[in-house]
Amino acid sequence: TLQSPEQVRLSQMPHKKVDDLLRQWEARVAHQAEEFQILADEVKQTDLANIRAVKELMALNESQNALEARQKTMDDTLEIMAQQQKTMLEQLQGVSNYLGQKMKGAPQPHINTQSRAMQMQTRLNMMEQQIGELETEASRLVSESLPDPIAGIAEILKLHQDALASLDQEATDLDRLVQRLEANFGVRQ
Repeated sequence: TLQSPEQVRLSQMPHKKVDDLLRQWEARVAHQAEEFQILADEVKQTDLANIRAVKELMALNESQNALEARQKTMDDTLEIMAQQQKTMLEQLQGVSNYLGQKMKGAPQPHINTQSRAMQMQTRLNMMEQQIGELETEASRLVSESLPDPIAGIAEILKLHQDALASLDQEATDLDRLVQRLEANFGVRQ
């Protein structure tokens, strides 16, 4: 049995509708797949940027920890130097008292002035060496280009460097005073 052209046309209509529906569905799926790929690429780029940022933060954290350790070392060294200065001041006061008693003709306790002067000279030399090392380290830290969070630490180190320069000047003045006292009282080294 052959179908009439009209029957063929009627039977083709549902096929056309199904074909149109499938094409529309395929176009929608393709469009959604494109949108998904675009969003997936954006998420991937964001993840990569986050990973880079975390790595940079970790590097900055390591730098900050290293600088904090250096600063603690410098603070400890300054504390040691302050204690040495205190000891030297006490020794100088003892020498001054001795010299004052000697000048007044009072009885003199037995003090080895030459030995004390040599000890003070040795301590002054050690202090000068430590100050030089700290100044060098502080200058190096300040001269490096540092990220903004670390710049504050560098400024603190610069202040420490200035304090060390002041201590160096005081040590030099103290050394001159000891030499002058030795020369005035005929102490030989």
